[in-house]
Amino acid sequence: ERGFVLHSPSGTWDSSLPFSDKMHLTTSRDILDALAAGEGPEHAVIALGYAGWGAGQLEDELARNAWLTVDADEKLLFSAGTAPRYNG
Repeated sequence: ERGFVLHSPSGTWDSSLPFSDKMHLTTSRDILDALAAGEGPEHAVIALGYAGWGAGQLEDELARNAWLTVDADEKLLFSAGTAPRYNG
């Protein structure tokens, strides 16, 4: 029961976090219902799953450069297809 919708801004959803003026993250089911009815945001990526870290684990991994971090790019996420997202 873990899911996330990364989407272009639109609508008012029960649980959304706007993290830029072009991308929001929603975890509530109401956005899925709207997408299924053709009434959701113009652009959306649905992700299912869960990742958890112990206390300090993520900070340690970031400090060891175990993660690549880049600025969010809405064109890459919403328009490029799946292969470029993983291959850069």
